[in-house]
Amino acid sequence: MKIYLILAILLGLYFYFKRKKVFASANVFTKSEKSQKEALEILGLEEGATKKEIIARHKVLMKKNHPDQGGSDYLAQKINAAKEILLGNDKGRDRGNS
Repeated sequence: MKIYLILAILLGLYFYFKRKKVFASANVFTKSEKSQKEALEILGLEEGATKKEIIARHKVLMKKNHPDQGGSDYLAQKINAAKEILLGNDKGRDRGNS
């Protein structure tokens, strides 16, 4: 019985810290000029990139770095946040931070 209690505590701690890391990385950027430059660097684009270029580069990077394809969850979130910053799309920004 004690081993089940220890396993339950360890699993609870594991998922707590895993979730905490994911939610902490969800707010990678704030709206500012500096974050615009960081977003461009993450996507590998230059200033003045068009909407089509941003979307195309996002798709290429997400195919490589998607967590379901063996990529990093943190990197995928940074790529998504960079796209949202550059396109001015904030509709999913505070999901999970309620």
